[in-house]
Amino acid sequence: MYVLEPIFHYTIWGGSRLVDVYGAKANGLGHLYSLRCTDKDSNTILNGKFAGQRLYNVIGMYPLSIALVDAASDLSIQVHPGGNLAKYESYYFISAPDSGYIYSGFTEPEKDICSILKADSILSYIEKTYIQNGEYIHIEPRTVHALTAGSFVYEIEQGEDNTYRLFDYYRPGANSRPRELQVEQANNALDASLKAKTCIYQQATPIIEKTYMTRLLTDLIYYKNTSPNYECLTLLSGHAIIDSVLMRIGMTVILEPEEALEKLEVEKCIIARSLI
Repeated sequence: MYVLEPIFHYTIWGGSRLVDVYGAKANGLGHLYSLRCTDKDSNTILNGKFAGQRLYNVIGMYPLSIALVDAASDLSIQVHPGGNLAKYESYYFISAPDSGYIYSGFTEPEKDICSILKADSILSYIEKTYIQNGEYIHIEPRTVHALTAGSFVYEIEQGEDNTYRLFDYYRPGANSRPRELQVEQANNALDASLKAKTCIYQQATPIIEKTYMTRLLTDLIYYKNTSPNYECLTLLSGHAIIDSVLMRIGMTVILEPEEALEKLEVEKCIIARSLI
């Protein structure tokens, strides 16, 4: 098993919900990446004979990315392409947005998108998907979407990390200028008829998407990976000491087939597994 050290990713919309867990360094934290395993970005292993090594150097590329996302303000209106560049993503809302909704899809799918963008009235045509605490949302590639202020979510992604921004509220970036938009690429990539799909986890029952599955588990004292592939357990609440490492909220442990965890005090966690 591999207990992973989270990666801190700061953003202009990042919040402070995790300060109580990780201290002042969590101020402005947009993504707490509990699992990233590419040649460019990789968690460090905290336990066992590979302690101190990058996960990527031990197991190679892994297709899933898992994070806690803390949105103190709205994210940009964006879209991920389909085809060979597709990215699939899902959110479990630990806390619903302050407004009660996220942006997802278009209110008038047959409207000419280019004219909407040129008229600078895109928000008038973006659909609102209403959210409650504990709901699960899936975003297919080519869906226009954005998390909104107050959202605190478990996020799982699989696929290419390509994001095209349609609109960003005229916010300044690090250089005090409005952040770059990719309007032409976004317009070519989006499908105006798509919107987020919502559901609720049933205890221990998996939600299966095209490239990954997840399960929400509560009051966990024991868990065994009975699948033939890696499984990723991400702590959402409660406590666990795994292989002498104290697990904090948002941390992930990767279990190999037949590995088991005992004497847990996990109030809530999500198990994820790649299907590709």
